Amino acid sequence: KKIFKYKISHIIHLASNIDVTESEKYPKKYLIDNVKMTKNILKFAIKYKIKNFIFSSTAAVYGKSNKTKVNEKDQLKPISNYGLGKLICENLIIDECKNNNIKYTILRYFNVVGADIFNKTGPLKKGSLFKNLSENLEKNKNNINVYGKNFKTPDGSAIRDYIDVLDIANIHYLIIKNLKEKNIIINCSYSKPLSVLKVIKLFSQISKTSIKINYSKRRKGEIPKIYADNVYLKKLFKTWKPKKNVYQSIKTNLFWEKYLNN
Repeated sequence: KKIFKYKISHIIHLASNIDVTESEKYPKKYLIDNVKMTKNILKFAIKYKIKNFIFSSTAAVYGKSNKTKVNEKDQLKPISNYGLGKLICENLIIDECKNNNIKYTILRYFNVVGADIFNKTGPLKKGSLFKNLSENLEKNKNNINVYGKNFKTPDGSAIRDYIDVLDIANIHYLIIKNLKEKNIIINCSYSKPLSVLKVIKLFSQISKTSIKINYSKRRKGEIPKIYADNVYLKKLFKTWKPKKNVYQSIKTNLFWEKYLNN
């Protein structure tokens, strides 16, 4: 309420529990808490007549799609509580914003990686591949757990799509400054899929360290392979080009972890 004494035109809703594995252990956090957060923020958006609502969703809403490369119009079949919770939030936002004349933009993030080059912000919570690798290497634990080695992929490991946090931030900036279209959903990724084993190999090359792989069984809610069709993103912002790539994201992740450790 104190915040809304200022004249605010946009809400960027980033708040969420985001761990797929945790969502299977503690479904309440993902099916109730995440949804409740969104309901509360929407109430304020409606009460204070916000013009624009930008929501961070996830590739997990696609779930076990019949397609490996997914676009915004593909069927949504989330297989994790995290993905299901985000889909419920998407539907809430669509309904409430349409009923209250609020323009919405839903951004479906694929795996967000990297850190701020000035070490002001970076990943804190364990769970993601990039975070786990960076932290282990910084602590001289030159190994990593890989969950599943018999996926139907070229090297047997899961395939994912990535985008640097700087490019995610830039997409938000472009939406606020330039986007005229109303009520849209956008995939946010580089559309350059990498397997888990390929990412480990890149970390090994960049850090110049041999990394031992410990295989465990597949985790519940894990999608074998998925990456984004980002044609719509490029169509909306014709001048958009990634400012970063996965190699740079690995370097900033390692740099961030060194900063945290010191």
